[in-house]
Amino acid sequence: MLHAKGNLPGPAYELVFIARPDLSGSQIYALVSRFSKILEDSGGVVFDHEYWGLKTMAYKINKYRKGHYVFFKLYAPPVAMLEMERMMRLHDDVMRTLTVKVVAHTEARSGQEKSSTGAGLSLEEPMSSLDHRKGVTRVGVGHGNPAKRHWLP
Repeated sequence: MLHAKGNLPGPAYELVFIARPDLSGSQIYALVSRFSKILEDSGGVVFDHEYWGLKTMAYKINKYRKGHYVFFKLYAPPVAMLEMERMMRLHDDVMRTLTVKVVAHTEARSGQEKSSTGAGLSLEEPMSSLDHRKGVTRVGVGHGNPAKRHWLP
């Protein structure tokens, strides 16, 4: 769903959450629908979302080595983002969240999305090129001590 630039409900955000690995595809779809509805009820708009697949993590989280990764591109007022992050923290199926405030979204896909052709990062692409996205500001990481979260002023 595309919107005119002046018609957006708030700043642009990118959000990734990791769900438990024992969930089925329909349960992941239900989570995406639930969080999209929460955001839209709070005045936000989901620009795009991608399912990145079941990936192995660098360390265990809640005794799990793998997790389902889901990526959202959204526009929302800050209050709506706080509500969505709060609901994700309370949900038992969500193990971690990461929210990043960006300048604007593009039509391009992230390259991480799970597909039958094995699309994703190529081995030839240097990892340092991923770290130089312009206009990216870290907003907060869920499931941690709220006093230690990094928020924008």
